[in-house]
Amino acid sequence: MAKKLLLFLTISIFVTALAAYGAIQVFNYSGQPKFCDSCHEVRPYQKYANPDPDSIIPMHKKFGISCIDCHSGSEKGIKGQVEARKAIMNVAIKSKINSMINQYFHTNFTYNTSGFKSLRADCIKCHSLSDARHLNITNTGRLRSCYSCHWVHSRPNDSEPHLSRKIGIGLHKNRTCMDCHGTDFSIPFCRKCHKTHIEGADWNNTVCLGCHNDPHVPKKSYGTFNATIPKKLCSACHKEIYDKLRIYNSKHNKKLLCVNCHPVHKQIKDCFDCHTSHHTNSRECSACHPYVSGCMDCHRNPHAPLSGLPRINTGDQMRDYAKMVGKK
Repeated sequence: MAKKLLLFLTISIFVTALAAYGAIQVFNYSGQPKFCDSCHEVRPYQKYANPDPDSIIPMHKKFGISCIDCHSGSEKGIKGQVEARKAIMNVAIKSKINSMINQYFHTNFTYNTSGFKSLRADCIKCHSLSDARHLNITNTGRLRSCYSCHWVHSRPNDSEPHLSRKIGIGLHKNRTCMDCHGTDFSIPFCRKCHKTHIEGADWNNTVCLGCHNDPHVPKKSYGTFNATIPKKLCSACHKEIYDKLRIYNSKHNKKLLCVNCHPVHKQIKDCFDCHTSHHTNSRECSACHPYVSGCMDCHRNPHAPLSGLPRINTGDQMRDYAKMVGKK
């Protein structure tokens, strides 16, 4: 009796282990691209096996990401994988049964696939929207938004933006997205193609974009500057002014950046935006201004505002100097 019980338990354990092993193998195989090929034998699988280099598939394959990793709904991890594989097996079984019924009984049975939400791809499951490039993407219709730039199995129509489209204007005209960003959508260093305006300067992209504030359509006549670009950057085009600023080393050099006075290219802020008056012991404005019309009559070089000025200690000295430079 004991031997029969032991034999029964042994067989039961073996059968259970075999069934478990088979279930695990089926579970694993159901997530493989080859399994997908049993139904998607034309476009999707072929595109995965031999992807277009412009699509996102090559980069995903590089990191070992297969069909099931994307087509497993919004759930990340084992839960999403289990639900997706259950749905896949459900689809496969129903597909085969319906096919046989339709073949032998000349019917046209179909089944509703809209319920297979667990098989829908969801990019946000792995990719963050916090990146500034993705700020225009919302949770509503986000997959469609992702596909406006990144495509998978089907190349977009020419009317839609995609990575092979050429930029139509600016200094990067006729360059494609792929030329700079490749298939991994990396942000390249400007210096990969462009030389710095100052030989040997080790500038990063932030410095370059301080002037060329749109990397896709960089301009020669620049617009608003980045508020943190260093003075040395300006010296690339304005070396004489930069040297004078450093030699005289006034407060304009010690405490300010060029962009504090020139926030927009070729724009000069008014002196009174920062300077309200002279020292309190000086005379009223009328002491000088019958003779001079503005700050530049005395402070002739804003990059060295005290150069050429005599030492003035009294209001009378200031008035006399104003008469001299104003020639009135």
